[in-house]
Amino acid sequence: GTGVVVVTYTVTDNCGGVYADLVCDQILMDATLLNVSCPNAPVILPACSNENEILEAYNDWVAEFAINDGCNPIGNLDQIPDLPDYECGGGYTLDFELIVSDFCNPDGITCSSSFTLTAPDPANVCEPMPNAIGDLEICEEGGSINIDGNPMGGSEVYTSHLWSIFDDGGTGANASNLSNVNSQIVTVDVTGIALGTIVLEYEVTDDDECTGSTMVELTINPLPIPSLNCSAQIDQCAGDFDCMFDDLNTFTINNGTLVNPEISGTATQFFTDPINGILDPSIMPVNVPYYFILTLTDPVTGCLASIRCDFIVVNNCAADGGKF
Repeated sequence: GTGVVVVTYTVTDNCGGVYADLVCDQILMDATLLNVSCPNAPVILPACSNENEILEAYNDWVAEFAINDGCNPIGNLDQIPDLPDYECGGGYTLDFELIVSDFCNPDGITCSSSFTLTAPDPANVCEPMPNAIGDLEICEEGGSINIDGNPMGGSEVYTSHLWSIFDDGGTGANASNLSNVNSQIVTVDVTGIALGTIVLEYEVTDDDECTGSTMVELTINPLPIPSLNCSAQIDQCAGDFDCMFDDLNTFTINNGTLVNPEISGTATQFFTDPINGILDPSIMPVNVPYYFILTLTDPVTGCLASIRCDFIVVNNCAADGGKF
């Protein structure tokens, strides 16, 4: 408690003489007891918390560690663990025990707390997930197509996109065949490149600095190769005219499957057997220009190609034995 202590100091020699008396009055004050404080409960942040959320929670956690009162206390507040560098989808726990001693507590008193960022499960759940959509096949005649990276997940606020060619697949495609590479939708120009499969890489980053990526395959398919028995003049009296070689065997299709051809043009109505390309000139007006177009479509890839035949029908019936 509070009070006065009186100290008397006396010096005596061998003869018993008293040479001095010293009286010292010392006032003693109550010392406030040492106290330490830590966060009341562990801090547990949910998985995929962003950098600002983590930093704010960490600063609040650190601020709750304190040394209160005591007599010349000495502690380890400067040893609170630092916050790890931000990593998308990271997880960790920081543990800290505050230890403080003073004149009245030489053995020290303690308290402790922990700070946890929950690790995601599965590990990549925090990242945006590309889900590319669009025409992932094209026919060799060339042209351009668009592919949408279609990112999903993450923070759903996407700050950057990047498309690149990971593997040209022997097609000769390079960066010059891509446009809008820094947008969600890339344009691929396949004009002049060889058949094959191009592998594109797409990366997307959200505003939490989480990055997701995927590979997208773009296949350049061959065209079917139609062939015709085309004559500039067809004799009206020569009988049926077979416009197709070998009953379609010369029609080369990507996977070897033969399909029924499609015939169009001004001569279409005069085909008695369009599937096999049989034309009946006997029912056609003579000396009139005609044409027909044979179109083949690959049943697997949808690629198609056409060939055209222009001709006239002549009447050589007298030379053919007077059939007409």
